[in-house]
Amino acid sequence: MRENRLLKILPIKNPFFLSCLSGLLYSLSFLKGFFWIEFFCLVPLFLSLKNKGKREAILLSFVFGSTLFITLCYWITWVISHYGGLNLLISTLLFLAVVAYLSLYPTIFGLSFSYLYPRKLGPLFIPFAWVTCEHLRSVLFTGFPWCPLGWSLVELPILVQIGDLGGSYLISFFVSTVNLCIFYALFGKKGGKIWPPFVVLLLILFFDLLYGFISLKGPTNYVSQMKVVLVQPNIPQEIKWEREYQKEVVSRLIQITKKGASEENLLVVWPETSLPFFFQDQTELSEMVKVTMEERHLTLLFGSPAYERLGNKVFYYNRAYLYDPSSGALSYYDKRRLVPFGEYIPIGFLTPLVERIIGDLGEFKAGKGSNVLDVNSTKTGILICYEAIFPYLSMDAKHNGAELLINITNDAWFGKSSAPYQHFGMAILRAIENRIPLIRCANTGITGVIDEKGRVIQKTKIFEESHVSTKLMIPQTKATVYNRFGYLFPYGAASAFVIYLLFTAVRERSKAKVL
Repeated sequence: MRENRLLKILPIKNPFFLSCLSGLLYSLSFLKGFFWIEFFCLVPLFLSLKNKGKREAILLSFVFGSTLFITLCYWITWVISHYGGLNLLISTLLFLAVVAYLSLYPTIFGLSFSYLYPRKLGPLFIPFAWVTCEHLRSVLFTGFPWCPLGWSLVELPILVQIGDLGGSYLISFFVSTVNLCIFYALFGKKGGKIWPPFVVLLLILFFDLLYGFISLKGPTNYVSQMKVVLVQPNIPQEIKWEREYQKEVVSRLIQITKKGASEENLLVVWPETSLPFFFQDQTELSEMVKVTMEERHLTLLFGSPAYERLGNKVFYYNRAYLYDPSSGALSYYDKRRLVPFGEYIPIGFLTPLVERIIGDLGEFKAGKGSNVLDVNSTKTGILICYEAIFPYLSMDAKHNGAELLINITNDAWFGKSSAPYQHFGMAILRAIENRIPLIRCANTGITGVIDEKGRVIQKTKIFEESHVSTKLMIPQTKATVYNRFGYLFPYGAASAFVIYLLFTAVRERSKAKVL
């Protein structure tokens, strides 16, 4: 009776409408101020999949995934057409191919839901299935862990402090469980009681809020501080790599640096590939940068392409340099997690397209060294561009003694879309997981400062020339539960899910033989 009354209120009962609605709600939850939608965005999907067979579940969940990724990653079309030089039709077709691939993971979840829902104890493993599919999306075929479920909750830090226990996957587990409880309370099995799922829901929310409150209010032992200036030059991507503009680019970076660096012995951070030439070559522009830093006694962390000649081959790297004027030392980190089709080409026949996007630099090679550099006596983990969305790179840095994370990026590729905001938000999770602050420097924004509890201290607007000056407090480095064991959570969730599938399959086959 409860379910029938609620269904009458819905404008449309069509399961395809519900699947589309669910994907749209998921996407809308990433808009500023709409994070609360996360707590019920999957309910329409669950309702559409309820009591459906395999074929219907596959189709409905694929519709959900397609709606989600079209509305979430629409900016990919703009990137391909604007920087790839392809017409809108071809760009759209390529984008839809990406959407079709990404939608396979929600499809696997939908198929899992249709199997788990009618079985005894099966619904308990639905959140495990969600985490498993989300993890698969982040590791298979180069991985693309963009906007995991629950990411938008970073807007209210008290809700995501559990990230230091199990990372972003635990947050996704928490949010999917909340969605499941709401679904069961409103549309549960016929004759089921409404109060048990609500009790579970209240207990889950209570634990999350209590842990968040204790984490945010708990004392922090700060051991040092660092004065930092983050430079956001807002260099248009269209002219950045033109040779005649190189000196203008360097001059703008230096000018903004002088505005922000009113003192000596500061750390200055410039964005990814902020210097659109090979800094390793001894050129007039390279000397121009060094002289400025030496005169003002400023340590500089910046991005620049680099190359290495091995025999007849030339290999290119997306590099982060650290220049210390007091000693003249120049250390660096080469980006390890490259962007497929943007920095390297996994499929050979697409080479012409990629070369049009990245210019004449050719295909980049992944670095192999540690991403931890000693920055003004502070061990610092370097994350270049979208390396910030991969949890393991930040964890590697923490394991190697990092007390601070610095993410340099060039989000100009995204244009004035939702992508820069999404990218910035995902970086917040890395600070929470490792309990170390993170500073982010972007060419066109968002540039900002995030403390070890995921609170945004300062940030800029996008597509504005700006700088951020801050006195960063460095906390005492301690291994979090996530650092020790939390990275195992998605594997544990997948193991529990698979074991249940195997157990039920064996039991049902045994019953069938008896009959």
